Amino acid sequence: IPFESLTLEELETYAKADSVNDFYYTASLTLNGNDTFNPIENSNSMGCGGIQMNQSDFTIIGYSSKEAMQDFDFNSGSNSIIEGNLFSFDSTNECMISEELALYNEIEVGDTITLVATEEDSKTYTLTVCGIYNQAISTDRFMQRNDPANQIDTNTLTIDALKENVSQEPTVNGTYLFASVEDYEAFEEQARKLGLSDEYVIQSNDLNAYEQSLIPLNRLSEYAKIFLIVILIIGAAILIIFHFLRMRERKYEIGV
Repeated sequence: IPFESLTLEELETYAKADSVNDFYYTASLTLNGNDTFNPIENSNSMGCGGIQMNQSDFTIIGYSSKEAMQDFDFNSGSNSIIEGNLFSFDSTNECMISEELALYNEIEVGDTITLVATEEDSKTYTLTVCGIYNQAISTDRFMQRNDPANQIDTNTLTIDALKENVSQEPTVNGTYLFASVEDYEAFEEQARKLGLSDEYVIQSNDLNAYEQSLIPLNRLSEYAKIFLIVILIIGAAILIIFHFLRMRERKYEIGV
């Protein structure tokens, strides 16, 4: 694991490798609400000894494309839009929020939400809610901003607009898609030539999961081969014995 995350510019550089079939990414910031827009509070946001930890209210996640939204049902995900529509990837002020957060703040599609960088920051950032979605809420709510219900979804253009006014660099996560395992295996050499340091390890969680899923199938295949060989041996032995018994009854004829 590298000590420093790759920047968006670096991720886009390695996406130019011939083996890469597609590339998308997400960028996230953490911001606070105000008197009219509050996060869903939880009882687990305490530090050691019961001291309140400094934390932001919301995580703002920007998606570079529809394909990057793996959690939504149009990509066989768990979340589904129940009101309104998906935000436009060409706009800079639309967003979607969870049904739980919308009910908590009495927000409907078309309303606006107001965010600030810190409690001391007087400058506000306004987004229009274009959609409300239902989601599988995680039971792990250690910090408010990590609560899935306090996540605000938008596009990367909005994140770019927000980061110009806040003293915070977005956290970027990129995903490369490959057409085949061979392309994935060829990617490392191509990425190294494009400047990827040897400190970084290239691996695929999907490929690892796929290879792990093959282990029981391979074992079953081995057992099936052994079983088939045993059946063939037994069958051959029965045929030999059967013909031997028939030959004993016809020794004279066979001899003639």
